Amino acid sequence: MHQTWKEEYLKLSSFVADSTEIKISSTVTRIPENCRDEFFALFEKVRIAFVIERFPELLNKAELLRHHYSREKNQLTSMLKLEKVTLNGSLELFLSDPMKRFIHDIHTPLMDLLKGSITEEEFETISDNSLETDFITLYNAGYDKWTMLALSRILGADSLHQVVLEEAAEEEIYGSIGFVGRYVPAPQIATVLSFERPVEVKFIVPDLIIHSQVAERYIALRSEVKWALVVATNPSETIDWMERKPLGDIDPNIILLYSNQNPENLRLVTDRLNIARPEIIIQSVALPHNYSIEKYEKLKLLHEQLNPVSGTFLAFNDEIPAFISAEPVIEEPSLQPAGNSNLPPLDRFRKIHILNTGFDESGIKCIVDALAVQADRGAGTEAGANPEKTSDNTTEQ
Repeated sequence: MHQTWKEEYLKLSSFVADSTEIKISSTVTRIPENCRDEFFALFEKVRIAFVIERFPELLNKAELLRHHYSREKNQLTSMLKLEKVTLNGSLELFLSDPMKRFIHDIHTPLMDLLKGSITEEEFETISDNSLETDFITLYNAGYDKWTMLALSRILGADSLHQVVLEEAAEEEIYGSIGFVGRYVPAPQIATVLSFERPVEVKFIVPDLIIHSQVAERYIALRSEVKWALVVATNPSETIDWMERKPLGDIDPNIILLYSNQNPENLRLVTDRLNIARPEIIIQSVALPHNYSIEKYEKLKLLHEQLNPVSGTFLAFNDEIPAFISAEPVIEEPSLQPAGNSNLPPLDRFRKIHILNTGFDESGIKCIVDALAVQADRGAGTEAGANPEKTSDNTTEQ
């Protein structure tokens, strides 16, 4: 039986109190070398006990995600003969060892408790809030990465390209130089799939570009579509571009999917002024109980504005919220493609496909089916073309 965090804390605080060498207060922290191993072993036991006692459900969810993400990562690594797949530090730790990431959040509050700066009740409140907030952010991001890796595997990826960008220079961030224009580098064949990104970016480029044996063309995927800082001088003329500003902030769990016969045409998702019309919009919802009507309304608006060639998919990791089932068909889109576009008028009755995906690849295959249907018609040539077949685990809005 696990000890409670307070029982473990009593052992830690007693060890500190009995030591003549350790000094921990609001003004001084001194833990001599000969005491550190035992101190930090007790310190870690408190944090582990806290997580097990107060967040067993979140820990189980995180472990399940870790399992499925690791499986997809390993399979795609083998398929593409990759050296590795890398993520940013926090997400990397969360998806490799959830407990280590959880206890990371409790380090500072526990030290503050030892110093007497906060009470036990305040420690619980601060740690609870930190863990819950961190979990939501990292779990959502991790589920997005699982979705992209699963899609890449099911699409039969046989090569990987990535666009390598340097972090934006200070004058590009704060000055008007962003309107001068910069060249977007061409995608390069990659042996490392990196989801790590600069903090400030000139352009939003795909997370990955794969060649799909199933779709028989190149597929680009991008999540976390933020604002770009610089105007691109070389956007592809084969892509339909729309004005970026009317879209506002795009939910970080939106994944945009693009396809083309040439990977160089997929190098750019959005620059400072324009965004590429996607083939498919995917919103992955890792935690359905946190999904609100407001988020759904924003997705419908984005669907209308971007008018994806093969539709929009709303993929839930668990039970679909009841409020979605009563929603009517989307009305006529309000935003027409910008610039010189050969697209016909936007379709009035485009549908959002609702998936109960979980970690079941059959839900992901529904998205692949939509790509296959569009490939039969000629990818990107028919705006407003809806998939003609859906799987049993989908509904349409």
